[in-house]
Amino acid sequence: MSYFTFRGLDVLRTGAEFLHDLDGAVHRIFTGFLYKFILAELIRRYWMTPAAATTGLAGTVSYMYADSLMAATRGRWFGSRYIASYVGFFLSMGLMGIWHGFEPQYVGYGLYHGALLTGHDAFSRWNTQHQMWG
Repeated sequence: MSYFTFRGLDVLRTGAEFLHDLDGAVHRIFTGFLYKFILAELIRRYWMTPAAATTGLAGTVSYMYADSLMAATRGRWFGSRYIASYVGFFLSMGLMGIWHGFEPQYVGYGLYHGALLTGHDAFSRWNTQHQMWG
């Protein structure tokens, strides 16, 4: 058995448990690389470049949407990356609510969860500086 200390918690874990956690961490890192680099390159190569070469209204609109997608992910739309993530929380949770049904209780449910995620993130960042909560 290996003995690890994590944030003040003493945890006994086997080597197999550690390797399982390490495998999950490496998987998440490379999934992030996939999203960040490979998908961004595919969007640029197969959407933005052909749209830039296309003349007319359809090409211009297509290029605007492609560029807006990359601009939003780089955080150029918002003053900070936190606001971009908050907008993402509300959009994704709001869409989740609409997925269940386009009725006020479902839309409210989604927006409520977006507000909870936003509040939790804002409080966590504030608490890191002020250490009010353990």
